[in-house]
Amino acid sequence: MVGTSQEQLALETRSLATTLDALDDGTGGDATPGGVFLASSAGGLYAGSRCPPYTELTEPRPVSAYGQTKLAAEGLVRQFGEATGAGVLLGRISNLYGPGQRLDKAQGLISQLCRAQLCRRPLPVYVSLDTVRDYLFVNDAAQMTVAGLHLLRGRLGPPGAVVKILAAQQGTTIAAVIGEFRRVFKRPPLLVLTSSATARLQAPDLRFRSVVWPELDRFASTPLPAGIAATAADVAARLRATAVHPAPALTG
Repeated sequence: MVGTSQEQLALETRSLATTLDALDDGTGGDATPGGVFLASSAGGLYAGSRCPPYTELTEPRPVSAYGQTKLAAEGLVRQFGEATGAGVLLGRISNLYGPGQRLDKAQGLISQLCRAQLCRRPLPVYVSLDTVRDYLFVNDAAQMTVAGLHLLRGRLGPPGAVVKILAAQQGTTIAAVIGEFRRVFKRPPLLVLTSSATARLQAPDLRFRSVVWPELDRFASTPLPAGIAATAADVAARLRATAVHPAPALTG
């Protein structure tokens, strides 16, 4: 997430590098190559890019250490693919949401809105309600990933990393998300508009349009109201099983 500390980001990069080194057995591609999928961040990479919607042809322009770390991770995996002959799929994922998302971190607008609704506690939000995001349901993302790895296995042509944006390809404002919550919960969500030093790192418009492997896009089929309802049911079950803590501030 955008507010992750430099120390944690550096640790993640070192861990990835160590893992890739361990996977590289030094055969230089003599063995049967496998495939690698890296879950990257479309929002982190394109936060400073111009003229949305962004595609795989858009030059990444991260504006935060988080985005720069994601770009560096992509570079490490690219190098691994070149050294080993393994296929590489770089999945640049939009705003992922759905059951199972951690509730103790300041991320995941939809999960945190569900938590706030169920606990009847106001949720701090420090970006404009006009902020546009692309919300991708977790099950849809999983299906896109599995299908993408199958395509990677059967891919013909020269080696090289495949960059694929995994997104619903539908821009939705936070105000529109709030409207959907009104319909699902039959009452307005509790929000407190506030400010944060990291708000300047949040792009106002993160719409996406994929031009690579469009056959995967059919899996992004869960309507937002259905996704919100599924997320709410999961959050409610977890809240019943665990202690409830105050909701953290959200970036959107």
